[in-house]
Amino acid sequence: MAIEYDMYFRPSVSEGEIVKKIAKIFGSDPEVKKPHQTKIHQWSSNIGLATFSPCDDQDVIGVVEDNYSFTPEYRIGFRLYSDLSAEKELVLFVDQILRYTSGDLVLEFNGEFPVILRQNGKVKVNHEYDDGTNFPFDELTVETEVIRMPCQ
Repeated sequence: MAIEYDMYFRPSVSEGEIVKKIAKIFGSDPEVKKPHQTKIHQWSSNIGLATFSPCDDQDVIGVVEDNYSFTPEYRIGFRLYSDLSAEKELVLFVDQILRYTSGDLVLEFNGEFPVILRQNGKVKVNHEYDDGTNFPFDELTVETEVIRMPCQ
């Protein structure tokens, strides 16, 4: 069984720079696929699968704009093996992206529940998501504010 997260973001650096940073975090170059017109970069690691692509689904863009007040440029989809160590690695990954680039960002669980949100330079973690799950928010090294954001 896999656990799925999606990170939508609008970075302050180019697509090429983001891909290089992700490759550095994962310690390997991506497998590049082009199923249609969109180039997809994919990494397989000991925690699961990560897929980076431009965010070009207008429905998804509309939902992110409505719920989080920003227009995402990119999406990273994560399929994690179902254990807490994978979520810890995910948080460490998000932390590095937060430190590397500015810009708005949201990490959602299962496409509907906000877990980590950066808006206007402020990083917020969703305490609602942590109730009873022991989600490893303490791995974040950026300054955070704990808030409650209900499922969208």
